[in-house]
Amino acid sequence: MTTLDDPKMIARRIQPGWLCGGDISKFQLGVDFDAMKAAGWRFLYVREGESTWSTPDDRWVKNWTGAHSAQLPCGPYHPVHGDAPGRDQARILRDRCKDWQRGRDLRPTIDLETRGGQPLHECEAMAEELELLFGLAPVLYVGKWFAREIGLTRSSPLAKLSLWLPAYTDAPELPDAWDDWLMWQLSGNGHAPGVSVACDLDVVRSEADLALLLDDPREVPRAAASDAPLTEAERAALEGIP
Repeated sequence: MTTLDDPKMIARRIQPGWLCGGDISKFQLGVDFDAMKAAGWRFLYVREGESTWSTPDDRWVKNWTGAHSAQLPCGPYHPVHGDAPGRDQARILRDRCKDWQRGRDLRPTIDLETRGGQPLHECEAMAEELELLFGLAPVLYVGKWFAREIGLTRSSPLAKLSLWLPAYTDAPELPDAWDDWLMWQLSGNGHAPGVSVACDLDVVRSEADLALLLDDPREVPRAAASDAPLTEAERAALEGIP
């Protein structure tokens, strides 16, 4: 049996005023979205599918509709494959998100962590197509070492995208092409309210940064993080207190 990350270790990484959320896929069964929201979660990303596969994530529809029913801001993420056309992957994502609404739903995210083919080239094509289809720039999920392995530098148009950083440490290291992250995935094996198995935990620094997940960062002014302390609900959610 997999041991969950220490809740106190996770809570230690959270600064006052940061907002908590997560991301889920078919591996999280029986999610209670109302419990998530009641516990203080502010946002959620849901896996839509992968590559150009003909079927979506097994729980895509349930997770997407469930989050909306709970009025929990959510967005789709899509693992990009380097051996499939990036523009086709973008069109599949958009087609499955027909009811996506700007300002209500989080910006679509490209999950860049799969090898094979030309992942950098196809991810760049997917990002360009997503901006055309959704009318705003997507978010990019990528870690430092994978970005370096595939040659993602500041010269790539991907470097202009907002970064969702996976880093399970107290001192996260950024990919070379970025100076900051917008969202930080600080645990891949954490406890979440309303979820009976391990899931990914994510944070943003402020209400202003959450606004950047909801709209195009080129049109939303970025403000400093709030100094407000975590609420009791937020603290309890981080520490796994029922």
